[in-house]
Amino acid sequence: MIFRTTGLSLIIVITVPIAFSLLTGCGGSSLRIVDFSQMPVRTATPEELVAEVNRDAASLQGIKGKLGMGLQKDAAQGARRCSGMLIARKLPDSGLYLKGYKRLIPTFFTLVSDGDRFWFHIPRDDVVYTGPVDFAWSRDDSLELYLNARDLFRALFVGRVESSSTWDVKNEGEYYVITVFDSDRVARTIQVEKQGFNVVHETYYNEGIAQIEIHREKFADLNGRIYPSSLVLRDLVSGSSVMLDFTAITLDPVDVPDEAFEFRIPDDVEVKEIDTEKVQA
Repeated sequence: MIFRTTGLSLIIVITVPIAFSLLTGCGGSSLRIVDFSQMPVRTATPEELVAEVNRDAASLQGIKGKLGMGLQKDAAQGARRCSGMLIARKLPDSGLYLKGYKRLIPTFFTLVSDGDRFWFHIPRDDVVYTGPVDFAWSRDDSLELYLNARDLFRALFVGRVESSSTWDVKNEGEYYVITVFDSDRVARTIQVEKQGFNVVHETYYNEGIAQIEIHREKFADLNGRIYPSSLVLRDLVSGSSVMLDFTAITLDPVDVPDEAFEFRIPDDVEVKEIDTEKVQA
């Protein structure tokens, strides 16, 4: 069975050649981190600042890379560490493929999403979780690993501020803060540093309640394009955190096949359909 999505078991069954061939270009040389704090402060009108954020958001359509990951179930527990490979694409169709592995463990987990559904394969447990991409884990779920495809996508790609939305900008010390509203409630806050106008922190809200925090740092110069090499994603509902530390990055990789975002369910695994009543808007 083949599903249009990104997945862990894809690597095992049909994506080993695809994923590894796509990532061979992400090799070796260390990332050049830019210290924006040593650069002059820039000024902008609120309209210019939002236009700058939207221009950067529109310029990036895909990413692939190698990275180290930390997965933390809650603040009381230490993070579980592993290495990883990632491919993500916004256009022409969104897709996410993330494989985690450890020494002597070829596949620790695989997460795949096609923008509509996700597949989360944990080989050790012989289980594949699947459901709508906007599903959100809660503190009551008993998983040891918490990964959410939609929120990872938000962390990897800064979303634009839509022209139809209501927003305002405040000058807060070292940062500008853009607050985006849904009706009269806060939907999103975007913290922008003043030297390079990079988005360093975001918070997403649901009905005015904070749900997700994203922190970005260690911005790398990739042939004149800037991208954060370190990201932290905190789920304020489940209490879990995900840390991504890239060791190699390629922006807008060419010729990413659709097969990279297809998932084949392995034989002899339990498939658990996620309770759709937990899905959040």
